[in-house]
Amino acid sequence: MRLVEFKPHENLSQFVETYWELKFEGDFTVSDKVIPDGCVDLIVNLGDDHIIASENCILENEKVYLGGARTEFKENMIRPNTHLIGISFKPATVYCFYSFSSLHEATNCCVEIDSH
Repeated sequence: MRLVEFKPHENLSQFVETYWELKFEGDFTVSDKVIPDGCVDLIVNLGDDHIIASENCILENEKVYLGGARTEFKENMIRPNTHLIGISFKPATVYCFYSFSSLHEATNCCVEIDSH
């Protein structure tokens, strides 16, 4: 499993914590721990459908999701052919880029962003 993080340009550093890419091409499943950090993530799935059992959610291929702020520890199972890219927004800054009716709907889970 490879998780790479990239620092934002200085003009965006007051809003963006990091850009990241998670890629796994192995032939087995690995565990990944997620610790609450107050960030909201914009996630794009470029790999196979990604199952998040703890949230009863599937991140479908080529769709975009809003990963809400976490209030609790979570363990993800990373399966073969996982390829996710994302932007982690600093706490309370995602509103500067995206209008969402209520972020509480995305707390501790992922919500698909409507393509319309």
